[in-house]
Amino acid sequence: MKIGLIFLFTVLCFFAKAQSTIVKYYNSDMGTCAKSDAMYYRNITKRDTFYDSKTYWLVSNKLRAICTYRDTFYYKTIGLSTDYFNNGQLEDSSFIDSSNAYLYKYHYYKNGKMFFYFNGDPFKDTTIIIKAFDTTGNPIKDFVFEKDAEFPGGMGAWKDYLVSKLRNDFPKKYYKRRETIVVKAVVRFMIDKDGNTSAVELEKSSGIPEADENALKIIMKSPKWNYAIQYNRPVNAYKRQPLTYMLQMD
Repeated sequence: MKIGLIFLFTVLCFFAKAQSTIVKYYNSDMGTCAKSDAMYYRNITKRDTFYDSKTYWLVSNKLRAICTYRDTFYYKTIGLSTDYFNNGQLEDSSFIDSSNAYLYKYHYYKNGKMFFYFNGDPFKDTTIIIKAFDTTGNPIKDFVFEKDAEFPGGMGAWKDYLVSKLRNDFPKKYYKRRETIVVKAVVRFMIDKDGNTSAVELEKSSGIPEADENALKIIMKSPKWNYAIQYNRPVNAYKRQPLTYMLQMD
């Protein structure tokens, strides 16, 4: 009897652990924040290697979105994802397969009318036709589905800017004779709807405070970007930038 009880207790404990749910809070831009500043909250449950997510409006507790993530940043979705307006009307329905390709996407206005749709993946097949409509049902010409934020001049110009601002003089205590020290800081930031950098945070420290400070300053002082576009409208874009420092004595 004792053995059976112990086994049952072990199984129940394991199941509870496997199904544990965490709660995260988000502001209007879907950036993580304190509960007091939140517009939404998200219940996340780990399932095998995936994370099942349900997002709700904080005040009304009405359902905002259902999806499954395959990464701990809760960014890459897989399978069916649905978003809802606060009146319960479906806003978006899409499906992404295991190769990270869209199978379809349908997006609606709050009145229930179709905004746009496509079948296939416009990121992997440029022949995919995206059809979009205004609130009265008339076709929208030159509709932009998604376009990432871009630094003026492209990635080459962004790299040149970073290199030009990297600090190369640090206190002598960080140097070692006849040895090159390589450290890396990783910075997360947002390009807002006007193209400015904001929400700059240190994701990973280099271990050298002066290097971390320099990395944050470089991103904060960045020239204006060309803002991201989603569904024909400016949107915030989130970036992650590693910065490598080499310390070498002459």
